[in-house]
Amino acid sequence: MKFRCGSSNSVQQGLKRDSQRRRCVVFERDMSFHYVQPLLDGIRDYFAEAGNDDYNLISSGRVDYVFHGYSTFDSISALLCWFTNEKDVRSLQKIRSPYLNLSGGNCCSNVGIDIGFERIGKYGASYLIDELGYRSLAVIGCKGQSKSDERVKEFVEAAGEAGLRAEVCRLEVPDVQESGYEDIEDEVRRVKYIRGQLETFLYRLGKPVGIFCADAVLGIHVESLTRSLGMDAGQQFNVVCPSNHELDREMNGKRISTIQLDFRELGYRGTELMMSYLHSGNAYRLRLRPIGVSSATKVASGQIADSVARRAILLIKENCSLTPEDICQRLNVSTATLYRRFKGATNKTPFEAIDDERFARAQTALRTTNYHFEAIAGLAGYSGVAQLRGSVLRHTCLSLKDFRKKCRGLLKV
Repeated sequence: MKFRCGSSNSVQQGLKRDSQRRRCVVFERDMSFHYVQPLLDGIRDYFAEAGNDDYNLISSGRVDYVFHGYSTFDSISALLCWFTNEKDVRSLQKIRSPYLNLSGGNCCSNVGIDIGFERIGKYGASYLIDELGYRSLAVIGCKGQSKSDERVKEFVEAAGEAGLRAEVCRLEVPDVQESGYEDIEDEVRRVKYIRGQLETFLYRLGKPVGIFCADAVLGIHVESLTRSLGMDAGQQFNVVCPSNHELDREMNGKRISTIQLDFRELGYRGTELMMSYLHSGNAYRLRLRPIGVSSATKVASGQIADSVARRAILLIKENCSLTPEDICQRLNVSTATLYRRFKGATNKTPFEAIDDERFARAQTALRTTNYHFEAIAGLAGYSGVAQLRGSVLRHTCLSLKDFRKKCRGLLKV
């Protein structure tokens, strides 16, 4: 079976040709999204095994492919997608072809197919209670989002079954504008609003505490915020959240444990259900089990013998907006002493260590969000976009725009 990945310039002609030959299934999603590749791999696995030449898979590779009018072509037999944006989810109601939204949520399908992962909240509770032995628990989700609400409910129920009470934080997340995009002021305000709610919640928790976050982005926000507030994510908090797929290794390095979800299997089984519906009209509900937990690693700063360098590293990890001069003031040492002892212990200057930490945070934000560069610079501790751009150039020899493309798998270097 042949597969074609169409671009915005060539797909329309391809669809017209397919209407006279094979029917096609379209996968719709911006290719930068971190779940896309394993989902596509699973979809292709199904077609390769089925050996059915009646259908041809086309991957759009960008947002709004179908919503630009391609749904009117008779050759589109089904639409597979991954949408979480409420505007895009609402737009699915207008699709005349059978569709399956593999992200689940408020709008899963228009033909009765229901597929997703099984009891993620209960799995997170079991890990924190049974494997790590936590008796103090907390759960964080987004208010009004069905998948998040379901996982929060599961976690609370599982904690109750173990005789424990879980503190609950349901974040109020401002809606994206009707266009689906935010200007920079709205975006910065939205991020600050979410982080303000998280900060208030984290401060009132007893410690140590095991925290379950209903999705991966929340886990990243919580871990980053605990560091900026000077809290020890390894001692005071233990964060677990669902898998972010390609960022799992980086998340583990940031002391976030991840519940492993097999998105390749999700793509395969979702396609199987859709093809069954197209051939027989039968629709099913299917839940896939998690495949384990990837435990967070511990930061190795405690292995550095020099006390000044060790304390400086902890300050940088807690607040990477600090300058070397700020660190000298907090440690009550001279600039010469700090540079000499830090360089001797780490083979880096304090500025290089600060820049590395900021770059790591910016890289995560570029991979996992659509924030404007100004917002990312602020979140990562840079003074502005110019400093962010210079840091990216030093680390990668790429422009800021090209580096974002590389982070999202859109640039081959």
